[in-house]
Amino acid sequence: MTTDFVVTVRHPVGDVDEPHTVKYTKDLSNRRTLEKREIERRYWQARNKRLKILTEENVPLALMRIEVRFELPPGTSLAIARYLIANRYVNVDMRKRINPCEVLRIVD
Repeated sequence: MTTDFVVTVRHPVGDVDEPHTVKYTKDLSNRRTLEKREIERRYWQARNKRLKILTEENVPLALMRIEVRFELPPGTSLAIARYLIANRYVNVDMRKRINPCEVLRIVD
């Protein structure tokens, strides 16, 4: 399995886990990637969870939505982005300054 992270949302009626995987858009058409993704999807489906896919096109937007949706402290999405970069889930050009107010450009 290749689930990259799971967000646990605390609710008064119980916690809800939201699994996420991070992939490059170009890799989503790769046959082996699709096979592994299907195994992963079925794994989470058997646990009544919906696997969410993040790509280089929607990572910054998704992080901001997570912050707003879960009423997280400001900067949490930036910490998540830093984690993804530091652990090489996403690649960025480290020669360029990262501005948290701009879209994070992810490279191959």
